[in-house]
Amino acid sequence: MTTSDGINFNKRFLIVGPGNVGTSLYRLLDHHYPGTVQLYGRVEANQFQSQYVAEGDYSNFLTMEMVARLEVIFVAVPDDYIREATRKLLLFKQRGRVVLHTSGALGSAELEAVARRGAHCGCLHPMQSFPQKFMPPEHWREIIFSFEGDEACLPFVEELKEKTQSHLLKLSEDQKIALHIAGVFTANYTTALISLAEGILINAGITEIPKNQILAPLLKGVAHNLSKAPSDRILSGPAQRGDINVLRKHLQYLRMTNGPADTYLDMVKVLLNNPRFNIPNSAKIEEILTKFL
Repeated sequence: MTTSDGINFNKRFLIVGPGNVGTSLYRLLDHHYPGTVQLYGRVEANQFQSQYVAEGDYSNFLTMEMVARLEVIFVAVPDDYIREATRKLLLFKQRGRVVLHTSGALGSAELEAVARRGAHCGCLHPMQSFPQKFMPPEHWREIIFSFEGDEACLPFVEELKEKTQSHLLKLSEDQKIALHIAGVFTANYTTALISLAEGILINAGITEIPKNQILAPLLKGVAHNLSKAPSDRILSGPAQRGDINVLRKHLQYLRMTNGPADTYLDMVKVLLNNPRFNIPNSAKIEEILTKFL
C-alpha cells in the first residue's frame, strides 16, 4: 500500500535519524532487504534529497499505517537525544517489535519507555567509524558488532551479522562501556596523535608529499600487524628497544621547535610503564628522560 506522497506502508525497517550512521544503515539494509526500509527525520521531505534514497523512503512524520508492519526500528541519533527520539514511538503499539539504538556508550535502558510498550529492546553498536553520510554497504563488512539487551532481539541481530560477514560480542552494560572506551582510544585518540605528527611535518617544511600520504602507510602497517597479533607483540621503535639516545634526540628537537615534547614523553611513559611490553631498564629510561625535559 502506497500513499499519494509515495510512502509505502509495507516497510519492515524504520531508521530514526538521518545522520552518518542512520543513512549508512539505510544503504546497508536497503542492499540486503530492497524496498523495505523507511528513513525518518525532522527535515521536510522536499528538503531531503539523496541519490541513494528511493522516492517515498524518507519522511518527517509517522502514522499508524506506516508503523503497523514494522519488524525492526533503529534509533540512530546522538546519545543525548535517544530518549527524545523515542517519544514519537510511544504513540504506537510496539508489542513484539525489535527496537535497537546504535550508541556505543549507552545501554538498552535508554529504551525502557518503549520496552514498557511491549518492544524487545537492545543496543546494537557497530565498531566502525562513519565519517560521512551514506557510506556504502561494504563499509559494514567484517566488523565487530556489540549487543546488549533483550535476547529476543538476537535472531535479527545474528541475521545481520551473517549478512555483513561480521562478528558479534554479547556484552553486559559495563562491558559495553569498556569496549566503547577501547574503540575511542583506537579510532579517535589515534587521530589526535596523527594530527600532532602532521604538525611536526608541517613545521619542518616537509610538504612535497601530502602529510596524510606520508603517514598512511605506517598506519596501514600497524593495522595489518594488529590483525595478526596483539599490541605487545607488534611494538617497534626506539622505546621498545630502550634506545635512550634516540628518545633524547627526539625530545630535544621537539623542545627546540616548540613541538609536542610533553605529549611525546607521555606516550613513551605509557609504553615504559606497561609490563606487557617488557622494555629493559624502563624505570631508568623514564628517570633520565623526565630530568631531560
